[in-house]
Amino acid sequence: MTVQIKSFQQDNQRAVNQFYKRFKQNVNCNRSDKIYVALDKSAANTAIVGAVIIRKTDNFLLFRSLYVAPEYRRQGLGAKLTQLALRGIKEQVYCLCQSELIDYYVDLNFRAAHNIKLESKQINSKIKKGYCLMQYP
Repeated sequence: MTVQIKSFQQDNQRAVNQFYKRFKQNVNCNRSDKIYVALDKSAANTAIVGAVIIRKTDNFLLFRSLYVAPEYRRQGLGAKLTQLALRGIKEQVYCLCQSELIDYYVDLNFRAAHNIKLESKQINSKIKKGYCLMQYP
């Protein structure tokens, strides 16, 4: 299996949206997002097997929708996608995660941001639903 981690071209965001949809993830990337993918080059056709999005909001960057196809997990692809996506970023980056993933994100150098209030109704509604706000670095 040959998997390549790379930045993805904005004009091809439909392929990334289809990847998320195939795994029943409620995610849509848009043209302004920075998208990073893991591509399996050994498949008959090159296939997206992992992805993550960096979305710029008015006040901060949002690291979102890190997902690796189940059969490709436990190979470090999530960590590699994260490293590439965050490389060189100087701005504050936040992500929302479910409580069972906090340790995973801590291993990726995020930390819990319990006392931070962001001016984002969408973010704050997720926090009220039990998601944890994480901050990088």
